[in-house]
Amino acid sequence: MAELDLFETRFAAAYRRYLDEAPTQVDAVEIARSVVSMARGRRLSWGTAFRSMPAPAWLVLLAILLTALGAALFAGSQRDTQLPAVVVPMPPAFACPPGSTPDQPGPADQARPQERPGYPPTMAFDRRAGKVVALVTLDRGVETWTIDACTNTWMQMHPRREPSGDEWSQLVYDVDSDVTIGVSSGRVWSYHLEANTWTLMRSVPPTGAWPRAYDPVSGLVVATVDPGDPDAPAELATYDVETDRWAPIHQENGPGWLWGMCAYDTSVDRLVEVTGGDLGWETWLLDIRTGRWSRSGAGTPRVEPNWVVPAIAYDEAAERTVVVGNAGMAAYDATADRWETIVEASSPGGFRALPLVYDPVNRRLVGFGWKGQGTGLNAFDLVTREWIVLSR
Repeated sequence: MAELDLFETRFAAAYRRYLDEAPTQVDAVEIARSVVSMARGRRLSWGTAFRSMPAPAWLVLLAILLTALGAALFAGSQRDTQLPAVVVPMPPAFACPPGSTPDQPGPADQARPQERPGYPPTMAFDRRAGKVVALVTLDRGVETWTIDACTNTWMQMHPRREPSGDEWSQLVYDVDSDVTIGVSSGRVWSYHLEANTWTLMRSVPPTGAWPRAYDPVSGLVVATVDPGDPDAPAELATYDVETDRWAPIHQENGPGWLWGMCAYDTSVDRLVEVTGGDLGWETWLLDIRTGRWSRSGAGTPRVEPNWVVPAIAYDEAAERTVVVGNAGMAAYDATADRWETIVEASSPGGFRALPLVYDPVNRRLVGFGWKGQGTGLNAFDLVTREWIVLSR
């Protein structure tokens, strides 16, 4: 079967969402292709096309028309930005082989990185390989390590060439290109795990550019750009690793400042930004397609995040954006525009705001230093609210 194009994929995703609420024995992909082929056909009259359209497709088209009408009536309102968008599904993640032990700690005596104090590792999850890619900063440079999500074992990769630089941006895994992207000292590096190779890209990123999230719709990495002026709002840009090109995102009515606490929410096709300070905290949502920001009406919990190493990730299983800080953990449901405090600041065991990634293999969050475990690696299942120690 030929691959779906972008419109067909989006239509099929929307139809599957409809089928979840009104189950019936139909093929969402075939319905999508039927509608697309008729919409693109130029020899059929509209009357002929409509008479030949399958009945389920009528229902979906009617729903789309009603949604579009509602969007037109409420355009510019705050609630309009909260409605779920038609989302392109993320590709399947790696599957653990039989006999794997993802819920048991890795070997107690295994080799693991000894990071430089004050420089926690920066991480990304390679969903095709089922491993966390971690860059560990040492006095003499950086080391590349991986964590197997199926066995919770560390491995130092020893690539032929380690990337250079002192302060690293958050690592972002580009699903389409199957590489992990990072920026340091004004240069872009990409890491291919299977080949165990770091590549210094030719392009020079905008000054102050820090990759933050991956946009599965466009297949681009989204980055914040520090303008250098403390009174000026941060800018946004996208990076295409295939063409090695940067492009600005033109914004409308955005927040006064972007702290880089952002994650892409697939449930609404929005970039969720958490920003604030002494005067209060706010949550903003960005439509990457239009560059338009909208402010959430929900009260944003004050979890005191670490701005140097933003601990934020989107949980695909729970469909929540999760923020971890020195004062606890909170999760944001964009479809309902609602925040929920998951862990209070006064919870036993202490808390640290260190790197956070989502593990799509085991459908849970993974981070360092939670629940008083020092620099140990831990997991948290947002659906079951269970903690799992992965390595100490």
